[in-house]
Amino acid sequence: MNFQPAAFARTTLSCIAAALLLSNSTAIAKAEDFDIDMLSESDIKVGVGKSSDGSVISLSSDKPRTGKQALKLIYNILPGNGYAEFVFNQRRLSPRLNAAGKWKIAMWVRGDSAIKAGPVGLRFLDGRGEVFQFMLPKMEEALRSSDWTKYEVTLDLDVSQGHWGNNSDGIADAPLSLFSLAVNGGPDGDAGTIYVDDISFEPDTGK
Repeated sequence: MNFQPAAFARTTLSCIAAALLLSNSTAIAKAEDFDIDMLSESDIKVGVGKSSDGSVISLSSDKPRTGKQALKLIYNILPGNGYAEFVFNQRRLSPRLNAAGKWKIAMWVRGDSAIKAGPVGLRFLDGRGEVFQFMLPKMEEALRSSDWTKYEVTLDLDVSQGHWGNNSDGIADAPLSLFSLAVNGGPDGDAGTIYVDDISFEPDTGK
């Protein structure tokens, strides 16, 4: 059999292209931290809400759990199932999760015993700019403590409780960036203050 350089080159290029495609489609998830200390005032704002005029987000040096600052969310939600959105990553800073699937998410929160708001939703932007919302079960219970309390949950980022924007196809295209928290006021509404610090992400390997 005669050696054919052109055919060999085509085969080699095809193998390289297939390997690159496989590596892109099987991105390895790794643990990530979201550092509140890296945020500036330009990263935060009150987003689109409903019946939540008077809600405010700021960076507070009042007893952060670690570092120099924590997120301070003041919400004022009128009766009628309103909600307030608090955007705190407008520049889409790290972490950018390199895979969807299941993640163990932890954050430290504090509030006070009078808080009635809930549930709370965590929102991400995917690589195409589509928004995905994931509800945080029983987080409002952690918010009723005035001491820093660790809240942990495992979320499947392929299965959201709502998505919108851009192509709105419901497929979480990596990388995913943490974007905002949405606080629901419930039928009776609520007003209060929540602090958030030390947010971390760890891929759930099932172990």
